[in-house]
Amino acid sequence: MLNSTGYYKHILKCSEQMEDGRMILFDPDSGKTHVLNATAVKIYRLCTNTEPEGIALSILEEGMDVDKEVILEDVCDTIQNFVELNIIAAI
Repeated sequence: MLNSTGYYKHILKCSEQMEDGRMILFDPDSGKTHVLNATAVKIYRLCTNTEPEGIALSILEEGMDVDKEVILEDVCDTIQNFVELNIIAAI
């Protein structure tokens, strides 16, 4: 379930930004590495100051030919996955 405020803070910081838009995050506590694709990177960056609806609109503005409701569901699922993986936390 998403945070009622809709805002999050980063727990893990970028270890490396790749030329193709992907980002590598390293969790020193667990030793796990997470690789985010370009869309997940956008969600990661925007979730600290933008509600999920705004993130979905931002992705739509990039010209993705997908229904807004589908993108919003994907954004919410991605945020929930980030929380479960301890990449971000609710504030």
